[in-house]
Amino acid sequence: MIIGIRFMIDKLLNRGLDFRGRLFNVLAIAGMMICITISVCGFFTNAGFWNIILNLASAVLSFCLLYYSNKSGKYQLCYMITITIVFLFLFPILFFTAGGYHGGMPSFFVFAVLFTVFMLKGKKLLPMTIIEILLYTAICIVAYIYPQSVNSFQTEQEVLMDTIIGFTSVSLAL
Repeated sequence: MIIGIRFMIDKLLNRGLDFRGRLFNVLAIAGMMICITISVCGFFTNAGFWNIILNLASAVLSFCLLYYSNKSGKYQLCYMITITIVFLFLFPILFFTAGGYHGGMPSFFVFAVLFTVFMLKGKKLLPMTIIEILLYTAICIVAYIYPQSVNSFQTEQEVLMDTIIGFTSVSLAL
C-alpha cells in the first residue's frame, strides 16, 4: 500500500506535470474511488443493476485514461474523452438510473462542469461548458415531465442515502 501511495505521489501528482495534468490525475483517481464506492453503495440504495454496472465501467474507464495519459502524455485527448463519455454520456444515464434529481446525481453535474472549466482551455472551454449545463438542465426537465423515465428510489431513506453519498463523494473529490 505504501508503494502504491508513493507511486501516486511520485508519478501521478509530481510537480513536473502542469496543473491540468495533475488535476486530470486527481480526477481519474477520485473517479475510480467514487465509482467503486457508489457501486458498492448501490446495493444498499437499490440503485439498480445498470447503475452499478455503469459505475464499475466508469471506474475501469478512469483507470484506462489515467494509464494512457501518463504513458502517452496526451492529456487534452483524455480530457475530451472524459468530458464526452463520462460527463455527457454516462452521467445522464446514471441520472435516469438512480433517482433523477431526487438523489445525488445533480452534485456530480456540478463536479463535471467545474472540472471541464479547469481541464479545457481555449476555444473548447466555453462551448463544452455550455453544452454540459444545457444537457443537465434538459435532462432534469425531461425527468420532471416524464417521471416514469427515472428509476426512482423506493423509500425516502434511499433518497437520503444517495443524496448524502453524492454530495460527500463530490466534496471529497473536489
